[in-house]
Amino acid sequence: MASDALSLTDVHAYYGDSHVLHGVSFSLSPGSVLALLGRNGAGKTTCISTIIGFLTPQAGEIRLFGEPIRTRDKARPYREESMKLCSLGLAAMLITSPVYADEAMTVLQDLGSKWQTAYNNGEPAKFADLYTQDAFFSSGVLGTLKGKPEIEKAIADQIKKTPKITVHPIAAQQSGNVVWGHGEFVFDDGPSGNYGITVVNNAGSWHIAMHVSNTSPPKKQ
Repeated sequence: MASDALSLTDVHAYYGDSHVLHGVSFSLSPGSVLALLGRNGAGKTTCISTIIGFLTPQAGEIRLFGEPIRTRDKARPYREESMKLCSLGLAAMLITSPVYADEAMTVLQDLGSKWQTAYNNGEPAKFADLYTQDAFFSSGVLGTLKGKPEIEKAIADQIKKTPKITVHPIAAQQSGNVVWGHGEFVFDDGPSGNYGITVVNNAGSWHIAMHVSNTSPPKKQ
């Protein structure tokens, strides 16, 4: 009888003290395809990480073509284990879902557009409304700000100095209700630089929780 290409039997795995995989068991026949489906945090990535050796299972057995796999076993160097997996034909490619990447980029572009419009229209209150109540904002231009009131006041002052800005989102990723990304910005006749933001979804609305930029104020003439 031919061996399964891959089999897991009662596998348990942890991240620190968090018990993520609870007795996972399944098998995969040669030439077949298996999809792991589940909500965010269900353990899909943890399962793959345990199979390929990024995590050590605390209990259970994993077999590849009938051969037991020991992942990061203290009794066997990880390099030796990796070579064994390669010799058995295990290969893995971990990628970010293009669908989530597209959704994340849409969130970043939408916030960037609102950010730019509120600033260029001289509306610091609308600008501040794009942030969470306790948001953290740090930049070389505005300094370190905490919370919407500080952000609104600092932006109102900055608008008087450099009334126009252009924002260009570049890339974004998403995990559940959190999106993070980065982009470029430039003030008309002022400083330019790069920014990174972390955005959270609360009750169906996206708001910036953390905003950091690496620019410095323009040099005085």
